[in-house]
Amino acid sequence: MIMHCKPIRLKFHTDEPFKIGFKNEQTFTAIFGSYGVGAPTPYEGAYVVTPTMEDQTLATKRRMMEQNMVVKQIPHYTTANPAGGQTMTIGGI
Repeated sequence: MIMHCKPIRLKFHTDEPFKIGFKNEQTFTAIFGSYGVGAPTPYEGAYVVTPTMEDQTLATKRRMMEQNMVVKQIPHYTTANPAGGQTMTIGGI
């Protein structure tokens, strides 16, 4: 007969092998896992970027960043036009 019991959560650390013993015959399931083990992979790309006319992908997925990312404004400028107004050029083209 299998009885479903409330799980018991244990946290422990040892550098030595260990044994688990039971007084009577028991059936149990053990799930072992590791979380937060090892150093994260650092982000090695640019931290300051300027938008371009092409798609850009910054390889930040699952990376540890050292500082904030700065996305600069889209390059643009204005000039006077013959009608007496201003013409804005966006993107530098």
